This record gives sequence, C-alpha cells and structure tokens, in this order.
Amino acid sequence: MPREKNNLSKKIKRRVKKTSNFLFSQQQSHRLKSNISHNPWKKKEVVDTKDKIKIILIFLCFFITFSLILFHPAFQIKKIKINGLQRIEEQEFLEATKGIINGKKFIFFPANNYIIMDINELNEILKNKFPIEKIIIKKQFPNNLEINIQEKISTIIYDDGEFYSYLDTRGKIVQNVQKVLDYEWNIKTETVTSTDSDGQIVTEEKIVEKTHRPDLDNIIKNIGDYPIVFDKRKKQENTTEGQDVLSTDESQKIIEWFNLINKNSEILLGYFILNDDSGEVTIKTREGWYIISNLTYDIETQFQELIFALDNKIDKDKINYVDLRFFGKIYWQ
Repeated sequence: MPREKNNLSKKIKRRVKKTSNFLFSQQQSHRLKSNISHNPWKKKEVVDTKDKIKIILIFLCFFITFSLILFHPAFQIKKIKINGLQRIEEQEFLEATKGIINGKKFIFFPANNYIIMDINELNEILKNKFPIEKIIIKKQFPNNLEINIQEKISTIIYDDGEFYSYLDTRGKIVQNVQKVLDYEWNIKTETVTSTDSDGQIVTEEKIVEKTHRPDLDNIIKNIGDYPIVFDKRKKQENTTEGQDVLSTDESQKIIEWFNLINKNSEILLGYFILNDDSGEVTIKTREGWYIISNLTYDIETQFQELIFALDNKIDKDKINYVDLRFFGKIYWQ
C-alpha cells in the first residue's frame, strides 16, 4: 500500500508539471503573437508620417495664402486720399508719394502692398521732401491710403505799399512778386484854395488821409495763402531781393500768430500791420475788428488770453479791438 500511494503521488506531480509547462508555453506564445501584431515601433512610424504630411500641407496653405496677399493686386495701394494741402501742389505731392511706394521691398516684394508698406519710412521721406509741420498716414484695408498734412509756413508775403514780395523765415526778401494795385489804396482828399503871387485864386486837391487795404482774395489766389505783413515803417525807399526787412524773431512770431489763429480758432484772419520798431503789431481780421499784440511777449500766452476773453467776456459782433500789449492784462472796446 505505501508503495502504491507513492507511485500515485509521483504521477500526480508529473501531471501537474506537464499542465504547468503547457500553460506557460501557451502564455509565451500569446505574448509573442501580441508583440508581432501590435509592434509599437511600427505604430509610431505611421503616426510620424501622418504628422509630417499635415505639417507640409499647413505650410503649403500658409505659403499660398501669404503669396496671394503679397502679390495680388487687390491688396496693393490703389487709392491715395490727401487732406490739408494748401500751398503744396496736390499733383506734385501725389506723384511723389506714388514714386516712393511703387518700388520693391526685399528685392522682389511690391512696396505698395498693404501689409509690408512702411508708413514710418514714407512719413520721413515726405517730410524731408516737402515743407510739412506734421503728417499722419493711415492704411485702410485692403488698398487705400489716407494722408493728413499740416503744412509748415516757410514764406511770408511782405507788403511795403508798393510791391508784394516773398520773404523767407529770416525776414529776407526772396522775390518781388506783384505790384500793389491802385484800388488797394483808399485816398481821401479835400479841396484847398489859395492865392498865388499874382493874386489869383488857386484850387487844388490835397490828400488828407491815405489808407492801404490789401486785396486778400486776390493775393491768396495769385500769390498764395501765407501771412501778409504790411510794413508801415518804410525803412528804405525801395525793397530789393536779398534785403533784410524783418528780423528773424519778428518773422517767427508772425508765423506763430498765423498758425494759432487759423488752426485753433474761428477768427477770420486778415493781415498784419507793423507800425514801428516797438514790437507792436496790429492783426486785422476779416470781421472788421482787430487785435493789438506785442511780439516781444509769449505769443501762445497772448493767444490763450484772447480766446478766453472771446469765449467768456467779449461779444465779437460788438467789439472794435482787443489789446493784448500789456502782459497779464487784456483790454477791449
């Protein structure tokens, strides 16, 4: 009996071992098949290829779109709107602008393209080419350009009662332009009688008053819209080209008054009158009243005092003049 039990135990152990080996071999076989059918390296290789194709397609779409925007005529500046020109000839300014933007950028890109056109560069070139105080350039999608200009005053019209002349900003005569016309002088006379040496009564017309009133509309039309200065001081009999008739400070202060009134008020400016060498200037308006200023004082301060008085204290329709000659004080009638 013990021997039979022993044999049975050995048989059971052998059976268990065979079963265990069989199950282990099946498990290994399953793992091997799984590794073959689900190769992680092969999957990764497929994924990488798809990503590369996607990247190439995205790049091609971007390149085509970018090229279309850069080279298509619809995105090239076609219309240029210019505001603020008064003295600069518009066609000349327009042609200069087109000449600047109708070139090439980076060898072959069109410089007038909406995206790559350099506004700052255009701004600087135009300011160097023309007398411009301030310029604002705006691009309007997809192909419009708007240029707003504030011109720099570089000329004064000098009136000595006989000729109108161009002055530069230093007060030097550049060119005699036009003769003062007879109707621009208002002459009042009176009849005077006297007796000559023979006892005969002699009648003659004597000039009592002679007033000069420049024809502003004619001057602006034929000469230009610049500050007009009537100089009553008559320092020299005849004015000639190259002659200094105003000081640089007088010229600059008159230009400053011209800009402040025209650009920052509703006053209809006429012309300036220099009466003497004290620095006093009379500023005639087209509305019939006038301003008395002192060119030796700060012009901006005088202008602000004038505007404050007109807005808060003075009825423009009922005044004769406003006197700003006394610093910190203002008088009117």
